[in-house]
Amino acid sequence: MLGSNLKWNTQVDDKTKKACKRLYALRVLKKAGLQERELVLVYKSMIRPILEYAVEAWSDFPQYLSDKLERVQKRALWIIYPGSDYGEALKISKLESHKDRRVDLCKKYINKLKDPSHTLHHLTKTYYTNTHGYNLRSGNQNQIGDFGLSALYLQTKERRRQALNENVCKLSVKREEIETIDKLKSEVEMVNKEFDDFKVKYNDLEKQKNALYEEIILEVNNLKEEEKPFLKLALNGKGPESFDILKMRLSLLQWDKKVMSSESNRTVAIINGPEYYETLKASLPNLFNKINGLIKTGSILINGEYVKLEFFLGGDLKFLLMIIGMDAASSKYACLWCLANKDDRWDTSKNLNYYYDGPKCRTLEDILKHFQCKSGNLGCINKPLLDIDLDHVVPDELHLLLRVTFRLLKNVVEEVMENDLVNDYNMPKGQPSGVGLTSLVEAINECGVPINKVW
Repeated sequence: MLGSNLKWNTQVDDKTKKACKRLYALRVLKKAGLQERELVLVYKSMIRPILEYAVEAWSDFPQYLSDKLERVQKRALWIIYPGSDYGEALKISKLESHKDRRVDLCKKYINKLKDPSHTLHHLTKTYYTNTHGYNLRSGNQNQIGDFGLSALYLQTKERRRQALNENVCKLSVKREEIETIDKLKSEVEMVNKEFDDFKVKYNDLEKQKNALYEEIILEVNNLKEEEKPFLKLALNGKGPESFDILKMRLSLLQWDKKVMSSESNRTVAIINGPEYYETLKASLPNLFNKINGLIKTGSILINGEYVKLEFFLGGDLKFLLMIIGMDAASSKYACLWCLANKDDRWDTSKNLNYYYDGPKCRTLEDILKHFQCKSGNLGCINKPLLDIDLDHVVPDELHLLLRVTFRLLKNVVEEVMENDLVNDYNMPKGQPSGVGLTSLVEAINECGVPINKVW
């Protein structure tokens, strides 16, 4: 689509808009557990063709439009390889930049036009008639080059065109684009300010580490003689709330009730990034290596005395699955502690220990063995970040209770709505509809839970 001003802005905007809509598919497939090479294949087959459709006819545009197309590929590779810069992502995916690929496509098309049997071959030669009558060094040559222009003239024209495009790029920014840039700048400044405030709030990590060390020494001295020297430590993770901030905390289980207080949970790491396996792996390699080393040795030297250590891992189910290298909670084999298929979860006829004894019990060794398998990995897709035995992995009871309550309440609401549909169909005109759902909402409100409407 060539604009009324003979520019390709409309065409580029249309292509980038269509391609950006399909980036959501990459995010969904990424969360579903597709491998990186499979996501690259999805990008090459579903998104990139939109940007390259008939590009040979409209590829002659300024650099700022080329950058706009390039940003779509940058966003796609950021989704596939979070934390990697664009150049590194291109090497890993074995892709070339969109600009280089566009040039290659144009060259291939020109080479096809050079074939005399091609329908449009006649367009590659331009003729003119020498009518000035002067005896020039070029003689009476009517045809100039394969494309009607000499190579030198083509090079000069290309340099002039590039310089002109750079100047046009600087001068053709519309008022709306300026307002958009200003708006983005203000949003970036706001996010930076929020993160600066967050860093100020948690800039005492070193103090917390020293305080934790002193409390550990005090706790060792206060232990009973039959318990000396032995420490139980819990590592907890908390996902993002308002923006992408991950926190890792450490606490001593000997503190009993104090373990649940915020003062007793020492922050050992803060990550500015999304809650993904790749984010944790790239951000905290030293922390994970240190903890895995302590788990392997099973002790630490404090004040000249070796203290035995026992590590536990806590958090919500998503965080635990991510740390242990498992697939999402909606996958076929999502249980951290057993090999129960999601289609068998309804079966309550089995003994309570059926899935926790024998071949149905999942172990850390099973995960280390199966995550390398392309098929039959039983939900193990990544190497565990922490080598903590699965019987020391404890889910957050609050999250489990809230999830169970949500499911039960959803089933009740759906059943009441189905009954209302039947009753409303047989009810005479003029009578109120949805009586059952209204009564349910009133009953929930009487329990002290504020709810006004159910969709």
